[in-house]
Amino acid sequence: MPLPSQTGRSTGAARYSTRRRKGLASKLVVAGVIAGAAAAIWFLLPSKDRDRLVQPKGASADSGSSAATPDRSVTPEVVLSPTSEPTPPPAPLVEITQGRGGTSRSSPVDTTPTTPASNTPSPVAPPMEVQNPSPSPSSPGLIDTVPSVAAARQKQAEGDLPAARILLSRVLADGKLNAPEEAALRDELSKLNDELVFSPRVVAGDPYTMLYKVQSGDSLVRIAQRNKLGPDWRLIQRVNRMSNPNRLSEGQAIKLVRGPFHAVVRKSKYRLDLYMGPADDESNWVFVRSFTVGLGEGNSTPTGTFVVKKGSKLVDPYWVNPRTGERFESSDPKNPIGEFWIGLEGLGDAVTVAGYGIHGTIDPDSIGKQKSMGCVRLGNEDIALMYELLGEQVSMVRIEP
Repeated sequence: MPLPSQTGRSTGAARYSTRRRKGLASKLVVAGVIAGAAAAIWFLLPSKDRDRLVQPKGASADSGSSAATPDRSVTPEVVLSPTSEPTPPPAPLVEITQGRGGTSRSSPVDTTPTTPASNTPSPVAPPMEVQNPSPSPSSPGLIDTVPSVAAARQKQAEGDLPAARILLSRVLADGKLNAPEEAALRDELSKLNDELVFSPRVVAGDPYTMLYKVQSGDSLVRIAQRNKLGPDWRLIQRVNRMSNPNRLSEGQAIKLVRGPFHAVVRKSKYRLDLYMGPADDESNWVFVRSFTVGLGEGNSTPTGTFVVKKGSKLVDPYWVNPRTGERFESSDPKNPIGEFWIGLEGLGDAVTVAGYGIHGTIDPDSIGKQKSMGCVRLGNEDIALMYELLGEQVSMVRIEP
């Protein structure tokens, strides 16, 4: 049998092969037309659009940059200065703390700003009454490493404020702190005594205060006498916030401060430090607070140990200038003594010293200076409080260089 190629006739398979070749040719023609059109469009486009079309995915739009572009689904960061270079983070600040003997310590201070996690405000807790405040020093230092201070902090946390005051007073009396640390500790003790001494609250375990119930026929003067209080009856009015000292009710509970109080004047610092405790045992005195004082011109304020003289505490007294003999009547606005006078009686080496006292002034600018005739001056509010605190023949006053 002759082969199909020899007879000139095509079988079905041959006809299919021919159709495939014709279809492929037509597709190539169409592809060529499309490619030509695309090339024409390419050359008609601006150069920046051609660059963007060939830019690899994830590359920067900046020429020559290979940094990844931000994800479109993420909110971009706010750029404050788009034209400036990014600034490096600042170097950490260092806090210098002066220690004993001129030594110093440094510690980094974190200045990183905190950013809220969300814009939703946090719920605000209702205010809570604090029963036992725990004041802290106004500045850090070596004081925080003293064991007695740590023990005092623990007592404060437990609510034992009287014990904390004793411990802190002993640290202050040791004299081992530098000046800033002493000032911080005096400030802390003053705040502690605002609660223990000068508020109406009686704190359990405080040997210097007591709760008293008013009896029939009582007056503040009688109460002070009956309970043998060192301070003046006016202190009862002050700590109990009484607007009228004559308005008492039977059975009324009031706070009494036993005292006694004592003063140490440090001339070189123009400061009077107030203490409380037994007159014959200074080692058990507790610090109360400090006052700035004025002193005698030419360093004329005498030094030594004194006691508040009997019958010497006066309200709005007259005064005679010992140098000129000029007399100033009570309530005279020119009377340099002010509203209160507390006379001093010398003891020991100062037994011959007489005529000096603690008083107010009509010249507030003289406080912190040497402008008196030798007496110790206080501001008007301070002398009013000191008058209430110091008791005759009980309160000791020591004046140091």
